[in-house]
Amino acid sequence: MRTSRLVLTAGIVSMTLTATATPALAGAVPIPVKQPLVGPGAVIYCDSLEPFPGDDPSQLGPGDIALNQSPNGSTVSADVVLRAAAPNTVYFVRLIQSDGIDCHTFDATTTTNAHGTGFVRVEEPTRLGATATQVIIDTAGQYGFPTFRAAARYELAVDVGPIAPLRSVGSANSARP
Repeated sequence: MRTSRLVLTAGIVSMTLTATATPALAGAVPIPVKQPLVGPGAVIYCDSLEPFPGDDPSQLGPGDIALNQSPNGSTVSADVVLRAAAPNTVYFVRLIQSDGIDCHTFDATTTTNAHGTGFVRVEEPTRLGATATQVIIDTAGQYGFPTFRAAARYELAVDVGPIAPLRSVGSANSARP
């Protein structure tokens, strides 16, 4: 469900976007969801991708994310767009699936230009047991503060397409800045 509201106040246009991705039925084609980055103290549980105590979604971050799953369900992806972020800065991107396996793996980086604009597309195979995905953007170095995330986790379609095998890369239970 997507809800958009356009508000005009004293000549300033603002837009409120609420994006909720609901679990897809088996065989259904997944729907991409664009959401704002929130933070600056984003902290989530690695397996449920729900906010961890201390998570701070109180402010909008410097951009947005479009989360998606391929039509056959074999891959998940995130298009990260940074706007008005710190100029000439490296940002570390983690695309995390709810199986909790790669929570601390950096999948990509993007470096902003002199205007604070950057873009990166991250894509990986959908893994067995994953039911949702989330993105964490680490700033000021790996796990540095501030840290931003997508406003909500993205529910994956179940029982679609080929599934990649599990691999183990660590065993921490929260994604912290």
